[in-house]
Order: sequence, then C-alpha cells, then structure tokens
Amino acid sequence: MNAENADPYRRTVKVVRWMVIPVLALFFVLALSTGAQAGDALQYTVQPGDSLWRLSARYDTSISEIQGYNSLPRTTIYIDETLDIPYEGPVHVVSDGETLYRIAGWYGVTVEEIQRVNRHHTHLIYPGQRLAIPVNRGDAAAGTNGSTSAATNGSDTAYTATSYGQGAVNGTVSSSELDLLARLVHSESEGEVYEGKVAVAAVVLNRMESQQFPSTVSGVIYDSGQFEPVMNGTIYQPADASAHRAVQDALSGWDPSWGALYFFNPAKTSNAFMWSRPVIRVIGNHRFTH
Repeated sequence: MNAENADPYRRTVKVVRWMVIPVLALFFVLALSTGAQAGDALQYTVQPGDSLWRLSARYDTSISEIQGYNSLPRTTIYIDETLDIPYEGPVHVVSDGETLYRIAGWYGVTVEEIQRVNRHHTHLIYPGQRLAIPVNRGDAAAGTNGSTSAATNGSDTAYTATSYGQGAVNGTVSSSELDLLARLVHSESEGEVYEGKVAVAAVVLNRMESQQFPSTVSGVIYDSGQFEPVMNGTIYQPADASAHRAVQDALSGWDPSWGALYFFNPAKTSNAFMWSRPVIRVIGNHRFTH
C-alpha cells in the first residue's frame, strides 16, 4: 500500500475501533430489554375484587378500550376470566433466574410499585409471567391491596376473599417447583371447590414464610411426614389445568386460607395434632388451621 492511501486506511480502522464499544453497549441494552414491549396488551386473569373500572384505573386505560379488546358486550367480569388489557407501558416477560428486585432495578422503579400495579402481593414470580411495569407512580398507586369484595364467579355466587402477601419469600419459583406445587394441589384437593385449591397452594407459601418450615416449595412439600400424597406416591400424578391456575392465583397473593399453616379433612384423619389446631376457615371438605 502506498503512503498516499495509508493514512485514510488507518483513519478508517481507528473510526471502526471507536465504534465497537458504543455498538456493543447498544447491543447489551437491547438484549437486556428483550423481555419488555411498550404498548403491549397484558393478559390478565380476573381476581376477586376486580372490576372493569379498577382495571382501567390500574393500567391507565378506559373501560370501553378493555371491552373493545375483548369484544365484551357487558361490564360484568368473572373470577378466572382471562382479559387482554391494553397497556402503554413496558410489559416484562419473566425469565428463569430473575427476581422482582432485579427487574425493578432494570426499569428504575421499586418492587412495591411493580407489585401494586400488577396486584401481585408476593415476591415470588415464575418464568413466562407477564408483569406490567409502572411508567409513573400514579399508575402504581392505582393497584389495590389487602381485603377486597369479590366479583361474581361463573355461577353468579358472590364471596369475599382476603389477600395475604408472602413478602418474606424472595426469588423466582422455577418451572419444576411450579409443577410440583400444582401436583400437590391436584392430589390434595381433586374434587374440591376452586377456592379450596387456591387455599391448599397458599398453605405451602405460608409455610415458606414461617420459621417453622423450609423456605422453598420442594422443601415444604417433601418435609418429612407432612403431606399424604408424598407418602402414598400420588404426588407424582400430573396436575390438571385447574390446579395450575390455583397455584398462579396463590402466587399472585390470593390466600383463601387466611394465613393457615395446616389443613385436613376431618372425615379422613384422626391425627390428634391436626384436631387440636384452631380452625380458621372451612372450605369444602377441608379445615384450615394455624
């Protein structure tokens, strides 16, 4: 190469080198944000206490927009009904290993803001879960917490549910532990009312917060002598869709057991310890106790 062309060549190489760093940085930022899309529709399962008005306020949209997205000719919604909610902010899809603390840091919001805008009263999240990221504090404040009056369910029977947060539990529940918990719910409460299935899942989460029990799903379930399905092998049977949905509702903060650590069917056990516990609630054939 002659001297006349050498300088332009060296200048080009130098420019390319200086461009590498910002290009790589941009690639990293884009890779980090692949779990979120702005202006996406958030798939939402109706929970006790929800209404179109509350959902429109929480996600900064309107009742008519929600109705249009879902072709709803009515304003009544039902527990367990799945709705597409138009949301202008980012929607984050949870990946394995992520925590609410880490996600909140990525978007510059607090864990509490994410929990409020999603009506998510626990720190536990699971892969594939879609979380609305609040774009300002007004959005986050639109969420509700604590006791709520329920919407009517499919049979138009109203009931009241209370949500208890499992805030002491941190981290992500893996797909395998989600399946394990669903299998426990299925084997313990097959044939029970749906509220009772959610309550069984909530008991496991309540135990994870208690210092009396292990702090993981598998640790609680496989704790020696605690659950009949583990002892008789029915825990290994696959769970149905209702059990999986009950697990997700419990992880979202619905606790129909009202904080119970134990449950039993009085027709199936003579265990003196279980009978000695103070009963909090009776749901279907199960008594839930402290």
